[in-house]
Amino acid sequence: TQINETFRVENGFPICDKCDSLSITCKKCGCSISETFVEAMESVWHQKCFVCAACNDPFPGGVFYVFENKPYDRDCYWGARLDAVNRVH
Repeated sequence: TQINETFRVENGFPICDKCDSLSITCKKCGCSISETFVEAMESVWHQKCFVCAACNDPFPGGVFYVFENKPYDRDCYWGARLDAVNRVH
């Protein structure tokens, strides 16, 4: 089959511009989502992309905290808050 329109390759598969514009994209990596995803913080994420902004670990039990519009696990959340306070003083 001949392709008569522009496309890009993602994970080894061609995606035409029309389908790409209609697809859901991950907040972290910006790639199309075609598998199981997470809805959080008014955005959609690949499961592998929805991790702590500081340590990149997944969230135990799905519990996360938001600081400066980024998701954190409990320990990293408090670390980020303390860092922000120290930057101000």
